Amino acid sequence: MNKRELAKGTKVEMEHAQTIKKFMKKGVSIKTVAKHIAKDHLDECSTYYKQLAKIEGKFNKSKENCKKYK
Repeated sequence: MNKRELAKGTKVEMEHAQTIKKFMKKGVSIKTVAKHIAKDHLDECSTYYKQLAKIEGKFNKSKENCKKYK
């Protein structure tokens, strides 16, 4: 597994912190839970976060274009 992609994934999954808090058991950090979520994504697809970044970039560009023509 690519450690750089895992680090990126862990950072991205931190956006779920509030949801994760609701389900955490005592003594488990939010970052640890996020890291496990990222690992699950990367186990499914080794380039998950690279692909996600492309998708989000296209989405953000699309949103910007929509604003131009309103």
